[in-house]
Amino acid sequence: MVFCGAVLGGQRALTIDDVTKMVQAGVAKDLILKTIAESPVPFQLNPDQLIALKRTGVPDDIVRAMMPGGHSDAKKAFHITRFSSQEQAAGRSADAAGVPAGSKVYIATADGFDTYLTAALRKNKVPLMVVSEKDKAEYELTGAPKEQSAVRLVNVKTHEVVFAYTITKKDAKHGPESVAEACAERMKEAFGGE
Repeated sequence: MVFCGAVLGGQRALTIDDVTKMVQAGVAKDLILKTIAESPVPFQLNPDQLIALKRTGVPDDIVRAMMPGGHSDAKKAFHITRFSSQEQAAGRSADAAGVPAGSKVYIATADGFDTYLTAALRKNKVPLMVVSEKDKAEYELTGAPKEQSAVRLVNVKTHEVVFAYTITKKDAKHGPESVAEACAERMKEAFGGE
């Protein structure tokens, strides 16, 4: 799974309280896992903290991501792997999940956001082929152009999320066209468009 958005060197470490608040606020699980993966410091949980997390309703998979080793697994799940320019020139995909250039993608979004995404993908020369029929697609791109949501690219056979982009306040305030453009730019980085 690929998540875009650089982790800044000055980012503060995520706390147990932060995770608990996100869960209680109803933040989507994939966004919480992304935040854990981007945290610069892994958690060191003791038994009392594990019990407290369970009592506050934090799901087991989120707790696992917080455990030693789970943090690195979460990082692997959301890390962008870049191939060298020689590998890209040889036609290799530039993402960790092995999405080949030219893969067929169905965009399943509402309110015309699919049109903005299709145009932005073409403009940014993202090496994916947008198809209009879901049954012809190898991947499905979903999401909504609103703050604190995510655009996700999912393998339709394995259901693996191979790319996700969290929509920022900055992206959302300029409307769906701006969100689509930002997402396409991140996909270009992840998939090695021209």
